[in-house]
Amino acid sequence: MLALRDGAWKLLINPDLSRVELYNLAKDPMEVDNVASAQAEVVELLSKRLLDFHKSLPQGPIHPKAGTIDYPWPIEGMPRRAVEAQVE
Repeated sequence: MLALRDGAWKLLINPDLSRVELYNLAKDPMEVDNVASAQAEVVELLSKRLLDFHKSLPQGPIHPKAGTIDYPWPIEGMPRRAVEAQVE
């Protein structure tokens, strides 16, 4: 999931655009009403900026369980390596 904030607009998208959410935080601070379908021009503009930025980043390591329900969340006070070792 990628996110971009521009003024009152907050865009959330999957890189493959399988999920698109757009909120006007000035009118909807609780992010209840997804207005992506009604604001196609805003979605197009912001998603292009966000995807261009995303493509410019170096490829990083991807945890094998990323995107799954059992992705290991950090345990308070436990070193990150110990948390990752529990998953393997």
